[in-house]
Amino acid sequence: MNTEITYRRGFAGFLCAVDESLRRSPGGGTLPPIRSLEGSEGLFDEAQLVDTDRARAREFWNRLRRVSAPAAQTCFAAFCSDRRDKDGALFRGIARILGEGPRALEDLGDKDIAEVLAASRRTLGEAHKFCGLLRFRELADSSWYAAIKPDCDILPFIGEHFSNRFRIMRFIIHDPGRSAAILHQPGKPWRLVQGFSIREEGGGGISLPLSGREWEIREGWLRYFESTALEPRRNLRLQASHMPKKYWDELPETQNAGTKLPL
Repeated sequence: MNTEITYRRGFAGFLCAVDESLRRSPGGGTLPPIRSLEGSEGLFDEAQLVDTDRARAREFWNRLRRVSAPAAQTCFAAFCSDRRDKDGALFRGIARILGEGPRALEDLGDKDIAEVLAASRRTLGEAHKFCGLLRFRELADSSWYAAIKPDCDILPFIGEHFSNRFRIMRFIIHDPGRSAAILHQPGKPWRLVQGFSIREEGGGGISLPLSGREWEIREGWLRYFESTALEPRRNLRLQASHMPKKYWDELPETQNAGTKLPL
């Protein structure tokens, strides 16, 4: 009977499922496939749900890191991507890394390895893009708030950047679609919080009290855009490639009444 290993969403659950599958084939035989419960319906006769055990996940993660910390980070970035059906490729890629070492990731002719690397690049590429696109809003309590809607789960990859850049700021970077946020307090390490939410008012989306000077900041930012948009050098396609329109909803300079970006 064909059996697959299923897990609840999250990287810890995924690691537990990988560990379970590898334990069932200690001699290197056929590995039972794994699948997230949130993924597509399985094709196998029987499915076994593996509970998320954070201690077990941590032990497996440390095992992978001992083989190669960079390879482990590549795998984590791949897991955080939005590419469909990445779990199978990542699972088999991890099995190869554990068996062959980090050189397994150099086998670009292997479709699983190629998928892992492509998924990792997608996550890290979007994280890099948001390091330039993210906009904070100054709130009435002098803290700063930014909401983002990335395709990939990029919060783990941008926290260090913004914590180092704005050490003395109290800020939140919120991914409402994943109910997660980066919380930063001056003089303390940044934290990634799951299950984070802000109550919406009247069903019209998140509305937070802004500081008195926030509107002045927005107007100044918009004037900067207008002053640098030289008509003879206007290149709409290039501008959109650096600041895709799908991210505009969370850019304060696009939300002032009666104003828009000069694109």
